[in-house]
Amino acid sequence: MAFCSASQDIVFDAYKTDLLAAEERGAGAAVSVLGYRLAMLVSGGLALWLADRYFGWQATYWLMAGLMLIGVAATLMAPEPDDSIPAPRTLEMAVVAPLRDFFARNNAWLILLLIVMYKMGDAFAGSLSTTFLIRGVGFDAGEVGLVNKTLGLFATIVGALFGGVLMQRLSLFRALMLFGILQAVFQHRLLAVGDHR
Repeated sequence: MAFCSASQDIVFDAYKTDLLAAEERGAGAAVSVLGYRLAMLVSGGLALWLADRYFGWQATYWLMAGLMLIGVAATLMAPEPDDSIPAPRTLEMAVVAPLRDFFARNNAWLILLLIVMYKMGDAFAGSLSTTFLIRGVGFDAGEVGLVNKTLGLFATIVGALFGGVLMQRLSLFRALMLFGILQAVFQHRLLAVGDHR
């Protein structure tokens, strides 16, 4: 299931890149994050609530599987991207040649390091945030769940939409630098709150 999910994510990113013009990609990324986060809310919080209060797990899984049909229908009705770029004919053309092209560019390793370090901070902060808020700051699990699942989701959606609008005005590199620095500053401030408790 994880392999299929990751593969779908990669294919969807490629589809967005092929379908959208360069100036539309920021808004496209914002809308895709919005859809992703709403799907997380439905398949996570809502599914838990329905399974616990009303249907049980089997019926809830059937309901979630039924909701997947919306995505299948949307995929079948979605427009095909412009086919001006020919499809690769071999695995070497599809995988090896793009990697060779990427690493032949100036500063390719620095770009790769930037991507890894940028996402690593986000991944570590995301995976440790619940533990930090409970043990470090002193919130109880109910407070963390309420804030993470409601206000956190709302903040993520607003941030994604704002980022999409901002991408119209800033280059990708400037936006990454700006929000990477802001993320580091805010996480440092959150750590300072934990130190004072």
